[in-house]
Amino acid sequence: MIERSPIVLAAVLWTAVSAGNAAGSTGNRALDAIQAVTALRHGDVGHVDSRTLARWLRDLPREVLLLDAREPAEYAVSHLPGAVRVSPDMTAEAFVARFGDRIEGRRIVIYCSVGVRSTGLGSRIGDVAREAGAVSVVNLTGGIFNWHNERRPLVAASGPTERIHPYSELWGRLLERRALISYGPEAAAE
Repeated sequence: MIERSPIVLAAVLWTAVSAGNAAGSTGNRALDAIQAVTALRHGDVGHVDSRTLARWLRDLPREVLLLDAREPAEYAVSHLPGAVRVSPDMTAEAFVARFGDRIEGRRIVIYCSVGVRSTGLGSRIGDVAREAGAVSVVNLTGGIFNWHNERRPLVAASGPTERIHPYSELWGRLLERRALISYGPEAAAE
């Protein structure tokens, strides 16, 4: 059986991220490794790939509640269109208090940079969300980094953007278009 302790999982994640830039790697293998580790840690959380989420957002937008489980500075640089920022440490009680009247019949999709924070949040809120009528609670596979690497649309307060917050210099190695890394939001066009 694979060890599930936080220390071992952190070591596996660190190795995956550190290898993300090796020999021309695009980071996709590292993102896949991170996804596998987070799935082990939070096996009670389902996952949705970016292609499926893009289809849901296009065809069934009212059925999706999209949650961004990153910090305010990350969200300010860019986020998926329609996403609502939530604390990655949100409790199940706080989730129900904030969203309880908006989740019946909806698919809750949570993302963060790569999936670590969002799967943790999904694990904490999954049961109460389903009890309140959510169809499902899933994590976006590969997070916003994979979404960005696939050149899917992102927005900021100023409108569409290609900028992305890297979380940290190390995690930023998983981004293919590093020239678009930003630690602060773009200024609105004059």
